[in-house]
Order: sequence, then structure tokens, then C-alpha cells
Amino acid sequence: MVEQRIMINKDKVFKFLFELQVSDHAPNMLNSGIYVQKRFGLTYEETKPIVLEWITNYEKIYDRMEIDKE
Repeated sequence: MVEQRIMINKDKVFKFLFELQVSDHAPNMLNSGIYVQKRFGLTYEETKPIVLEWITNYEKIYDRMEIDKE
């Protein structure tokens, strides 16, 4: 059940992380999990792998989501 919820929200979380990164109040992105937890109502255990995936695959996700074209 948790996996399905994570998959549904993953791209929304990635988009949120990109927006957070360029915001005026951008945190150290290694600590961005707390913002994801608050915004999406996820637990630490649900949030950690999503944020790590975003950090680890940043360029691929950036290109796939065409962030620079938005």
C-alpha cells in the first residue's frame, strides 16, 4: 500500500524539490526531506528513498521532466 502511494506522488515530489531548490528559501537539499514530509504528508521512511533518488538521479530526472522548459 505504501509503495503505491509513493509511486503516485513521486513526480509531484520531484517537481516540488526542483521548485524548492530555486526558491528564495531554498534549504540544503540534503535536508529537504522535512519539507517533503510536511507538504505531502509522508513519513520519514516514505520520504527518504524519494529524496535520495532525486539527489542520485538529478540530471536524468531533470531532463525527463523537462524542468528547463517550464
